[in-house]
Parts: sequence; C-alpha cells; structure tokens
Amino acid sequence: MITALQMGDSNRLEQSSSRLLFVDVLRGYALFGVFLVRMVEYFSGWDVRETGAQLSNTDQLLHYFLLIFFNNKFRALFSFLFGLGFYFQLRKYEEKGEAFQANFIKRLLVLMIFGLAHAYFIWAGDILHWYALAGLVLLFLYRLNTKAIFIVAVFLSVVVPNLSELLQSVFASSSAGHTTHLGATLLQDPSYVEMIKANVTSTNQSSFLSFSAISFALTISGYFLLGIWAGRVQLLTQIEKYRPYFVPVCLSGLGVGLLGGLLSIVIPVLLEAGVLPPKGFILLLSLVTAQANMIGIFIFHLCLLVILFNKTWFNRKLTLLIPAGRMTLTNYILQSVMGVSIFYGFGLGYWGRFSLPVVVALTGVLFAIQVWCSHWWMQRFGQGPLEWLWRAMVSTRIGVSSREVPSKTT
Repeated sequence: MITALQMGDSNRLEQSSSRLLFVDVLRGYALFGVFLVRMVEYFSGWDVRETGAQLSNTDQLLHYFLLIFFNNKFRALFSFLFGLGFYFQLRKYEEKGEAFQANFIKRLLVLMIFGLAHAYFIWAGDILHWYALAGLVLLFLYRLNTKAIFIVAVFLSVVVPNLSELLQSVFASSSAGHTTHLGATLLQDPSYVEMIKANVTSTNQSSFLSFSAISFALTISGYFLLGIWAGRVQLLTQIEKYRPYFVPVCLSGLGVGLLGGLLSIVIPVLLEAGVLPPKGFILLLSLVTAQANMIGIFIFHLCLLVILFNKTWFNRKLTLLIPAGRMTLTNYILQSVMGVSIFYGFGLGYWGRFSLPVVVALTGVLFAIQVWCSHWWMQRFGQGPLEWLWRAMVSTRIGVSSREVPSKTT
C-alpha cells in the first residue's frame, strides 16, 4: 500500500532495496522525536528563562506532555530500529554466504569514531558511541532462538534499568553514564575551544567501565534485541498476519504508558512535599512507574505508526519521512549542529531565551526543513553524505567505486 511520494523523488526511493520503506518511515519519525527531546531538554535551556519564578501553566503542561509521550521513548524506538537493521543485514550476508561478524565489528568501530567525534566537537550527549558499545552485545546473543531473544531483551530493557537505578539510589551513586549538561555559564558565553574542552571532559567522565555506563549500554542492547526479535517473527513484514493485534496492543500501551507517566510525575512531587515517606517501596514504585511509562508509550508509538501507515491519507503523509529516515546519521548530527549553533554561546546565544512552545515550534520548522533537504539530496545522490562515508570507511577495498560515491543523477 505504498503511495507515490509527493516531492518528485518516488522513482529513486522506490527502487529495490533490502530495507522496508516502513522502517525508513519509522526512522524518520524517531528522528523527529529525538530532535524534539534534545532541543527541549538539552539545547534550549527553556526552563531557566524565568529564574526564580514559577513556570507558566502552558510551559508546565506542555512539559508534562513531553515527559509522558516523548522523553526516552524515541531513543528506545531508535534502538529497536538499530536491532531490526542488524537483523536485515545478517539475513543479507547469510543469503550471500558471506562473513557477517567481521563486517559488523568494523561498522561498530566506524560508528564509535563518528560518535566520539560528534561528542567531542559538537555535543557531549552523543548516543552513537553508546550504540557502538551496546552493539557488541548482539554478537554474543543474536544466535539464540527467538523465544530466548525475547526473554533476554525484556530482561535487559526492563529489569536492568530498574535494578541499576535501585542500586544507585541505595549506594547513593553520583556517577552518570550519559552526561549531557555543561552548565549555564558555559552555555551562555563560551568560545568554541572552551566548548570542545567541556565536551571532552563531559564525555570522558562517562567511563565505559562504570556500573551506570554498563547498565545503560545493556539497556540499549535490550532494545536492539527486541528489534532482532521483531525481524525474526516478521512483525513489520507480515503486517496482515498481526493486524488484529495492533489496535488492542496500541491502546493497551497507551493506557499503561499514561498511568505510569502520571504516577511517575505525581510520586516525586508527593515525596518532595513530604506526603509520601521516602521508603524503599515508594522509591521502587517510582522506578517501576517510570519504566511502565517508557515501555507503554514506546509500544504505543510503534503500533500507532503501523496503523496509520495502512491508512491511505496518513500513508501519503508518512512516506514523506522516507528520505530523512534514510539519512538518519547525517540528520542526527546536523540536528546537533543546529541546536548548538542556535542556543550555545559560541553561536547565536539564545540559550534560555525561548518559552517551551516556541522551542517546540522551532523544532517543527527545523525538522520540516531537514525533510525538504533530505528529499533534495535523495533526488541527486544515492545516500546521505555521512552514510556514504560510513560505508566507504567500512569497505576493505583499496578504492571506492564510482557507483558508491554520491554523484549527481542525470
């Protein structure tokens, strides 16, 4: 039920490929969600614009909405899609009778290089180097049977983060596996050189060998495995087979996610007000509700996209995301460039100057521009520039053939 794209590049986008168009739509959708969360929580500094004053009701309600429906959910969706992509790559290599592990390790090493370069020179909150680390886990687990894959995936994505948070609260650990905040003063008026120094310090503090870093990587690996499981059971390639389940599962995910999200917001407020005692069982409940929110809304987003993609009107709109979804690496890093250039001190310096609705609207406009630029690029070139570079760096051949180099189409 794939309709023609509306911006003149349907021929290129609909050429035969091992990747499903719907997966590219999901990638584009996840790309927007990740961008929105980063702009709100990390780049913009919207929550300091009224220092010493209460946030407006609009800002507060919108923030709660984003906490429930966006924060962490799209990172989970991206991780799921990484695992699904791993499955597709594995199948392709098996069909060709070629070795897979060595190639995949090289891909992870190149991804680590991209991630660290991104973290050091642009934004310290990079996720790519964590993906490279977490991806190594797949090499030890991907040959498990389908049922075992699912069980291990649920354990890593659900049990491990709760256990990690609980142990860290018990032992009052202050270490963090994913440091992203650099401080208001540095954000407002740094030079680019100072920013690099801060990025390097922040990134290096997130030691790969710390307990929190290991648990973070294992949690990501859990979502990778969920993607492999989805590929194994053909969840997204035989939608007709599973069609009766998508609506009830979508609604169930929404219900669980909403309940968990509301409780995860209310419980800390009651703890801070002294209404609830800071006992272990209350703290555990807080962790469980937050996890229920993330898992439930992740399932909701995934099922909702499947349902909408099979509706003609929504299908036409959603397929516009395909070019952006095929350039996720390029677009992800460009989003960081836009974020730091607009809000950080060495750029335009708008950190903390916009209300939350303005930040959300700005993100929508910037992402729409990205989608348009992705269409423009895909009309002329075979793949995104960083995607091409990744492929070229992974290649073991001395040269790169002209067919692999992005070139203007005739």
